Amino acid sequence: MESIWIRYWGLEKQYGCMVIAAKSALERNPTNSQLNLLYGTSLALFGKNSEAISNLESLLNDPQLVFPASLALVYAHNSCEIINREAVAQLDAKLKEEVRKASEASLSNAAWFYLLTGRPEQASDCADRMLLNNPKSCAVAILKGWIDFVRGKKPSAAEHFKQAASQEKQNTEAVLGEAMSLPMQEGMTRLNQLIVRFPKVAVPLMEKAKLQLAIKDWTQTLDTASRVLSLDANNFYAVKVQFIDLQSD
Repeated sequence: MESIWIRYWGLEKQYGCMVIAAKSALERNPTNSQLNLLYGTSLALFGKNSEAISNLESLLNDPQLVFPASLALVYAHNSCEIINREAVAQLDAKLKEEVRKASEASLSNAAWFYLLTGRPEQASDCADRMLLNNPKSCAVAILKGWIDFVRGKKPSAAEHFKQAASQEKQNTEAVLGEAMSLPMQEGMTRLNQLIVRFPKVAVPLMEKAKLQLAIKDWTQTLDTASRVLSLDANNFYAVKVQFIDLQSD
């Protein structure tokens, strides 16, 4: 569940928030390899390359994570001021081997890494491979939804999320995807559902504030921003809204 909110910050390109969310989740679940991968990825995206490399190298012995971890390691190494060419060459060789035998879970994690680094075409290739093994997969429908969302194809993204939601009506990620892809009024309805289900999570409230601002309901935007700040005192969007309000006084 926490992976959903962590990846959200990555999609928003708020990598500092992604690091904080991933670190917090990992502290609560220190043996969760999936969260460890997301934490390492967030560090790489945030430019903390040495920390990212140290974290991600610990995942290379996990057969379910070696493929996406290697992708993230290559990214982190190539982002360093001084690139370790030998390490990159070894990782490239490992990737050629792992990509052929990647499991569905490994492909899913790799697809998310590609998405978070702005490469939806490669993410789509991973999703298509996943479909070969499981044509009606809810997880793949959600993944394809995010791929189209990143491509700017919101109507198509909404269809994928609807497909997933029809299979699993309470799937949180499908509902969040719908909320961010559907027309404004329908999106607001989905966000209200998430706010009721997750009253201590700031993300649905933040998205609601964005919609309220889009329709120029400034009073409601400020109210929602205040609710966001009660959950996350440093939330960049809510702070920005309050700053704008102060400037307009």
